[in-house]
Amino acid sequence: MSDYIVVPLANHREQIGPLARLLNAEWGHLEPWRDVPALVAGLTERCKPAAAPFALVALDGDSLLGSASVKFRELAQHPDKSWWIGDVIVDRCQRGKGIGGRLVDAAVRHARDIGISELFLYTPDQEDFYRKRDWQSVGRDSANGEDNVIMKLLLRDDNSIVSA
Repeated sequence: MSDYIVVPLANHREQIGPLARLLNAEWGHLEPWRDVPALVAGLTERCKPAAAPFALVALDGDSLLGSASVKFRELAQHPDKSWWIGDVIVDRCQRGKGIGGRLVDAAVRHARDIGISELFLYTPDQEDFYRKRDWQSVGRDSANGEDNVIMKLLLRDDNSIVSA
């Protein structure tokens, strides 16, 4: 694989359809990712290069490798938690190459740069991946019928990250 870039989806809107299909192929058995037209609408809403919500994509030329988003109030049952990182996905053929980590790190930096002070996420099976990036477990939730851990990351303006 040649060098790839991580850029705002807003700069590559032609990737909205392929990304919606990638999300659906991975998680289409779960309600939030079942409807491709709804995914396209949600991704279009995240085409904001200097504001949130936003989505980033990893591209190798015209090939979509993966994506990560920052969403507003992703879980309705947690109205006290505003900004969530989610839809972190890497094409199955590209996994194990550090792309997911690079996407998450870029999303965290971008969130901090636009003034977001804390991020949350939920995951049924990637707690260790995020813990290595200084995320802290803060609870559990059964979103989408899965047993998920909720994690939090505090962001600071001095380019550092603070554990929760």
